[in-house]
Amino acid sequence: MLAVPITIPAELVGLRDSNDAPASPTPEEQLKVLVQEINDLTEWHGTLRFTLSELAFHDADELVVRNDGVREALSNLYAVTAETSNDVPRLPVSPAALATSRMTRAGAGRNIVFSGEAVDLLADSARQTLRDLDLDPLQMPLMHIHERIFKELEITEQKLREHHLAMRKFNPFEPVGAAPVFAPGHFPPVDDPDPQDLPSQAPDAQLPTTHGTAKPLGVSDLLLVRQHLSHYRRGDVAYVENVLAHDKLTHSRRDTEADERTIVDESEQSDLRAVAQTSAENESGRASIQTVAPGYGPLAGDAAAKTFAQSVTDQVSATVSARTRRVATRRQLRERQETLEHVLDNSTSAQVDRGVYQWLDKVYEARVFRYDQRLLYDIVVPEPAALYRRALGRLGAPVPVRPAPFTSEPEQIEDHNWAYLVAGHGVSGFEPPPPKLMVVTETFFGRAEDIDHESRIANTVLHAEMRSTRLPKGYRAKTYRVRASLSGDKPWISVTVGMRQPSTVKSDYMTGPLYDERDSIPVGVNVTCFDGSAPGAWTFTVGVEIVCERTPDALAAWQAKAHTAILEANRRRFQEYEERLANREAAVRVMLQSLTPEQKRQIVQTEVKRSALSVLTNQDFGGFNAIETDAFAFPHPSLSATDVLSPYIRFFEQAVEWNHVGYGFYPYFWGRKQHWVEKLAVHDPDPSFAGFLTSGAARVVLPIRRGYEPAFEQFMNTGVTPSTDEMLNVGGPLWASLASQLQEQEEPETPVGEPWHYPVTSGLIWARKDGSVPRWRLANGVRNESSDPAF
Repeated sequence: MLAVPITIPAELVGLRDSNDAPASPTPEEQLKVLVQEINDLTEWHGTLRFTLSELAFHDADELVVRNDGVREALSNLYAVTAETSNDVPRLPVSPAALATSRMTRAGAGRNIVFSGEAVDLLADSARQTLRDLDLDPLQMPLMHIHERIFKELEITEQKLREHHLAMRKFNPFEPVGAAPVFAPGHFPPVDDPDPQDLPSQAPDAQLPTTHGTAKPLGVSDLLLVRQHLSHYRRGDVAYVENVLAHDKLTHSRRDTEADERTIVDESEQSDLRAVAQTSAENESGRASIQTVAPGYGPLAGDAAAKTFAQSVTDQVSATVSARTRRVATRRQLRERQETLEHVLDNSTSAQVDRGVYQWLDKVYEARVFRYDQRLLYDIVVPEPAALYRRALGRLGAPVPVRPAPFTSEPEQIEDHNWAYLVAGHGVSGFEPPPPKLMVVTETFFGRAEDIDHESRIANTVLHAEMRSTRLPKGYRAKTYRVRASLSGDKPWISVTVGMRQPSTVKSDYMTGPLYDERDSIPVGVNVTCFDGSAPGAWTFTVGVEIVCERTPDALAAWQAKAHTAILEANRRRFQEYEERLANREAAVRVMLQSLTPEQKRQIVQTEVKRSALSVLTNQDFGGFNAIETDAFAFPHPSLSATDVLSPYIRFFEQAVEWNHVGYGFYPYFWGRKQHWVEKLAVHDPDPSFAGFLTSGAARVVLPIRRGYEPAFEQFMNTGVTPSTDEMLNVGGPLWASLASQLQEQEEPETPVGEPWHYPVTSGLIWARKDGSVPRWRLANGVRNESSDPAF
């Protein structure tokens, strides 16, 4: 225990606070994760239903009755002979006996299990589902299996409902009315990326025990081919420059920078006066009911003018709109190159001047050398350059994510997936789909002038009014909802909604279907007395709601518009992807050109070594992690994991003479077919390195260090490697000093045969001094060059 608190230095506190916290996922990333979970749950839901269908119907000879560990066919339980069925009297059975009866339990499925034949008849996916749920149909009663699967179905459906609610924050445009029931559906992918790297495992101090199946080639002399650059020689003509007399030829390169920006402004606004005039003309043409009854006077009075003005105002406020849309597109292209100027000046000469340029080839000398006998392993590794090719894509710029082609049909763009598709393909400023339901309302109200007055004209409200209510474009009327509130002495009200005319003598709620009216629908009220002798209504209020449903034509029009927008966005994404891919490839070419031959040789040897070890050990190095991080995110070695992994690493570094490994590359078509095209486009002046980059497989010959033969054979058969003490036993069979490992050659080498030469294009160009064209003659296998007198 500490007596006083420890004060942490400010420097360490700053380091702790500056620790890279995981960035919060963007809404697009959250949406993709949510969609992936919905797809997985939907697939699991279908698998469960299919498994239930597989378990539903089986003959009696496929089922087994299991009682106290004894199994018998279900058909035997129901096999009753004619003698016992006809002659034996049937005695009453007690409830306790029924509860323990094998027949009763079999009928309920409590002791029925599958036979081995029935399990074999199940589909592979159904058997896999039972294994995933830890259900054994050979031991577990059929009833319990059904209950377990039904429970899993309920859990899956609940998760789907929860995910649907989570989707609302990405699609806030919910239709009016009850929330729709989520139907499981598949969301097509918007990206088609390469598989991501697996996260490294935490140090678990576990020694790998896996091993490959390679067999030794045998004991033989080790033959190695060594090569070195011998000299340069002039090759074919690269190009010819012609400069006429008194002419001057200049070649130059310069920097290019282009900046393109497009701004589109759209504005749409309706004129208030024009809309008001149009609405007034339309309203004035409607039928207005103003009936005069004896002793009552005008039934509507000034209410008609008030209603007319209110109707015009409502329509104008609903119609006047302003729409502004601004689209800004900026495409910037920058290209940086070294400025060079190549001038051929023949302005002072009367003769034609020509410059003839030849390719300059590198000529290598190769020779075979023999070492003493070794235990050799001859293995084939697939695509040794796969990891390096992927690493090249990460240099200079982030790896572009390949977009998935948009192949959905317009009718497949629906309310539940449009936000995902629009956001995933980068469509900006797109309007949501029209809501499934919309509600149009109309209100009516009235009050007597003086309820306590003795005259009916003053203490009674009589009202009759009819309106033509406009329906939203693209919608049809489906149902109506009417809430009427009445007060008075025997009042009566009749409401007209389209072809429907509900009525009531009290405050009431009324609803019913409509006839799919479009564009407009008549709505009216008629308030009077029920029997004519009583005063009637003192006050009334009526609210009419018309629930309108989106028409298929409106949805199809929006789907076609959305489909076009997403297709265009998908096309732009592919263009951007191709541009980024081209930029990445250009960066890769520049990086490859900067590598020296020795660096390329080291890269090839390291990748061949890694691939060979993966084949020999049958593992992907996923567990090789001996680094931990402390509270300040500083990495430090894990001592326990280091102690476990050290002998394993030491064994393979010492058991194989890696400096004597021989390898050769096989063509691209032995590798993954999706990478054929990009491998064909690879060009590198070093043929060995180009063969490595484009290889589909490689043949590798591994010489085993002397003294390690038994230990290596033991590993290939059991996966067990020697301990650290065995390998550090100085003078023992597994001892190898660090000095001997660092030496290129541990013993003298014996040359075999004569050396040979082969040319390699270097990419360099040589200018002929006299501008003549070369001629070659072949003599004794050697190509001799001279000037061609014909030119």
